[in-house]
Amino acid sequence: MQWRALGPLGLGLLASACSVPYVIVERCDESLSLCDGACVDLHSEPDHCGECGQACVDGLECVRGRCINECELRAERCDGGCVDLASSPFHCGACDRACASSQICRDGTCVDDPCEGRCEPFTETCDGQTCVCRRGMQQCGTECIDPLTDPRNCGECGTECPLCGRAECRIDCMGFPDQCIDSCTDVSSDPSNCGTCGMRCAADSVCLRGQCVRTEPNGCDTCPCEACDLFELECIDPFPYGVPLCA
Repeated sequence: MQWRALGPLGLGLLASACSVPYVIVERCDESLSLCDGACVDLHSEPDHCGECGQACVDGLECVRGRCINECELRAERCDGGCVDLASSPFHCGACDRACASSQICRDGTCVDDPCEGRCEPFTETCDGQTCVCRRGMQQCGTECIDPLTDPRNCGECGTECPLCGRAECRIDCMGFPDQCIDSCTDVSSDPSNCGTCGMRCAADSVCLRGQCVRTEPNGCDTCPCEACDLFELECIDPFPYGVPLCA
């Protein structure tokens, strides 16, 4: 048998015959982005964090499109989530230190609660000696609910839905970053599902970039706010808390 060299055309045909078929990706679902021919989630992909080609260096993880060193700001990682040890009644000053039911966590120390433990720690705060719903929640019967995501009280008390997102009944969670059981949400800002489904922030904290952080009223109507800048704190947009806050 006589062998002869294959020209460019012959090599191309041979490579085509031996190669595995592949599909070139041209578009992605709404929640994903096209980077280097692949559909990726810019919220969590460490090689494309926030934008295509922006990779997190060693030791950092991609959380909500930002490269962070696990928990940032004043938060610590406890029970798989980031919590503020200064205010969490179940992680007060340390991950394994919980306050008694008659106490609250203030500056990392368990102190006597003026409402004597009557307030639900995640949905109510103590105003004088009265329990009131935390910012962003409203009273429905004896409970404080989040009308934005509560499938039993979606938008208003008593409105039941298979899925609830942005206070509206939905058939799916298309267009939302996350779904937590029957709630369409964003775990980067949901105080009932902060960072991961089921991680709840203490009532005097907010969920900031997937981390529970204690806040203070800033007296401002909009962000940016000089009061926050004065204490080197971040001004938090009113949604979903009703008023701007410093964290």
